[in-house]
Amino acid sequence: EKTTTLDKKLAQKQEEIATMDAINQTCKERQNIQEEINKQLEAELDDYKKKNYEQKQQIEESEVAISKSVSKLSERLQKVAVNYLKTGTIQDLEISAHNLGSIGEIGEMELIQLEYKKYKDMVKCPTCDNTKNTKLKCV
Repeated sequence: EKTTTLDKKLAQKQEEIATMDAINQTCKERQNIQEEINKQLEAELDDYKKKNYEQKQQIEESEVAISKSVSKLSERLQKVAVNYLKTGTIQDLEISAHNLGSIGEIGEMELIQLEYKKYKDMVKCPTCDNTKNTKLKCV
């Protein structure tokens, strides 16, 4: 009878050991899965940081380019205004044969010409009502 009790206890202990081994195996599998998920998340985070950094760089470069462009446009508009006061004509002296094809520069000139036309239409010669006379003198 003692042997049977010992055999039962041994079988019970072996069953407990098998259960613990199964639990350990499940824990190891879960740990491996979690490590794989962590690796994927770290890769995604690194990719996000890289893209975020690239976007910040692009924004900074754009801001610098815009600042330079605005500064240059302001200088060009001032030159056009001075030239207009001297000659009575609107002309962008920076437009030349090699950069005439730039849509941005042509667009700026068109804008200046439209503003000039609007101003010119408002100013009329008080004597003859001539809108073509930009210096307010009768021809």
